[in-house]
Amino acid sequence: MRGILIVALVIVLKVARAQETLIVLNDSTKVKTEITALSDNLVFTKAGSFNISEVYSVRFANEDEYQRKRVMGDVLRSYPIKVYGGSKLLPALVARPRPAVEDSPEKPETYYQENGLKESYTPKGDFGLGIGLDYGGLGGRLTYMPVKRFGLFFAGGYAFAGFGYNAGVHLRAAPDKRVSFIANLMYGYNAAIVVSGAPQFDKLYYGASITAGVMLRSRRDENNFFTIELGVPFRSQAFDNDYTSLRNNPSVRMGPVSPVTFSLGYHFGF
Repeated sequence: MRGILIVALVIVLKVARAQETLIVLNDSTKVKTEITALSDNLVFTKAGSFNISEVYSVRFANEDEYQRKRVMGDVLRSYPIKVYGGSKLLPALVARPRPAVEDSPEKPETYYQENGLKESYTPKGDFGLGIGLDYGGLGGRLTYMPVKRFGLFFAGGYAFAGFGYNAGVHLRAAPDKRVSFIANLMYGYNAAIVVSGAPQFDKLYYGASITAGVMLRSRRDENNFFTIELGVPFRSQAFDNDYTSLRNNPSVRMGPVSPVTFSLGYHFGF
């Protein structure tokens, strides 16, 4: 009985694996997954999404699998993409130009799915949790994107000497790519003095700051992403005076102040 169960399990695993679709990208990367939806410029799969301009070929497990996903398969055949049903290369349909990698309509797209048509949307903002000046210290950041590459944000959090906040403008150089350069220009908390055992010296200082770094989009949910940034705060003269005064105070021990800050966060698109 045990042997029969093992054989049955092996057959089930082989069948399940056989239904995976092999996607080959232009850089020769191979991804075995299942295609779940298509838009005018994206292929959505269980492993993430790919721009159609990045796809070199799509190989369905067999012709039956292709027939089961005929609607999506025919759409793929209308692009300069090699489409296979098992080992058989299927002829191209009426050709349409490949979209550029960065192309992505700002209006809702129509997706072709097995259960019919479904509308998607372009995220208009995100909420992130993290640490750094652009999170108010240790806190959160709410960003609104009225246009694709530029947005407005407000951040607030715990800044060691009290509640810190920052507000400003946000730039995304390539919002449709998985990795994009980002930058922030903001005003708010950019320095703090905290003296252990002497809270009368604790104080937050405010001024302008800039940060720059990268946005790393999640493969599981393309609306969510990590951010890693370095920042340059333009600290006030009041901070310099107070810091120098405390540094010269023999009863107070003050560490060095870095001219560069670090930010790290994770964001949820909406």
